[in-house]
Amino acid sequence: MLYNEPRDWPHPAGQYLGRVLLKAKQYVAAEKVYREDLTVNPNNGWSLTGLADALQQQENIP
Repeated sequence: MLYNEPRDWPHPAGQYLGRVLLKAKQYVAAEKVYREDLTVNPNNGWSLTGLADALQQQENIP
């Protein structure tokens, strides 16, 4: 029987990956990562903010 409380990684890794993708200007990939993270962690403020940033940056691309 495995016991892992608290979780092994206390923060969702998708938030970190999404931020790195935003900094690399890979906005579509960041959007995908944030949307996937929100299915696992609904209403997560950091992922919602990252998703908003990714969508806003996609609108600014000519």
